[in-house]
Amino acid sequence: MLELTPRPCGPGQDLSTLVAQTERFFKAGKSIATTEAYDADLRAFLSFCTEHGLPYLPSTVETIALYVSSLAAAGLLDDQASAGFDHVCPSPAGP
Repeated sequence: MLELTPRPCGPGQDLSTLVAQTERFFKAGKSIATTEAYDADLRAFLSFCTEHGLPYLPSTVETIALYVSSLAAAGLLDDQASAGFDHVCPSPAGP
């Protein structure tokens, strides 16, 4: 799983307690398989962004649309998943 590393915005800000709490919430709310799937999906997105020189954090609507489009073009989205992204990456108009 990706590690959360606190990056305080100002001097003297300790985020370690908040990071620990967030990690506990994340681990408690998801099964191991779900957590591993999220981890794999995030790594795939990071890899896509790095390969194409795109920002991943903070991400842009355009970056997400390009990523979703690449997944759809590769046949990696089922109909239900693609429908959830129609507002970000609409399907091209038919003939």
